[in-house]
Amino acid sequence: MNAVRARADRRLLQVLSVVLALAVGAWAGPAAAQSFARPPRPPSVFALVTMDRITWEPYEYGTGFFFDAAGDAYTASSIVRDAVKDPYLLLIALVGDAEYAVHVECWNPDATSGSKTASRDVAVLHVGPDVPEFPLWSYHPATSPLAAAPMPLAFEGSLTDGESVRIVGFGHRQENRLPREEAAGHLSSLGRAKDGAMIVTIGFPNGGSVAYGAGGGPIVDDAGGVIGIAVWEGSRRNAAGAVDTLGVASSSLGCVSRLPSKQVPPSPYPAPIRPI
Repeated sequence: MNAVRARADRRLLQVLSVVLALAVGAWAGPAAAQSFARPPRPPSVFALVTMDRITWEPYEYGTGFFFDAAGDAYTASSIVRDAVKDPYLLLIALVGDAEYAVHVECWNPDATSGSKTASRDVAVLHVGPDVPEFPLWSYHPATSPLAAAPMPLAFEGSLTDGESVRIVGFGHRQENRLPREEAAGHLSSLGRAKDGAMIVTIGFPNGGSVAYGAGGGPIVDDAGGVIGIAVWEGSRRNAAGAVDTLGVASSSLGCVSRLPSKQVPPSPYPAPIRPI
């Protein structure tokens, strides 16, 4: 009788142990999972918006991508050209959900919008550390220093005709946001600009094309390396009716004209910018 009661007591203890373990797991599970969850990876690619200082309306869109964690980035000179020359325009970057001010460090004055001649259409930007004082759609001025994930560069020696690539950029505004989009194509040719810059041509099948705001965005290979910058103004239809997009190869990402450090063009209105 005592042996039977002892077995019953052990059985009850086992059941109670299982119930207790399940209860503790249910209570601690979400918190434990949250504490071990990895933080989201900082953005590598961001939308560029040129703002009209008079109307505070968007004037033009483009794309940029970081090449170091300090906030330095590449885009196309044709994207920043108007903002560099016109004091009524202001550049901002939409990085994740936050807005940062953009300073053009270096650009190529010969890379004009709508040019039919391939050029070293490259600009170097610095994003932040200051921010605009106004929200844009569902984006808001940043409240913390920039966190950027630099993209690795590939080099022209690794480029081969027919190689699969994709262009990353931002499309038309949808519900108060600029959606990130990717277009898959293939490397169809290599050439040289007059200044010696390597120019790549990306072909898209079935009449496809890059997003509206993809100018200045990275051209990425299958390994995740950047082989160049997309140049929206270089897009053209080939003999088969499909769209080709030109880009500056990553080996030619030097730009031409350096601006004074953190230059802000003289403005007829106070720039609505504050330090973070």
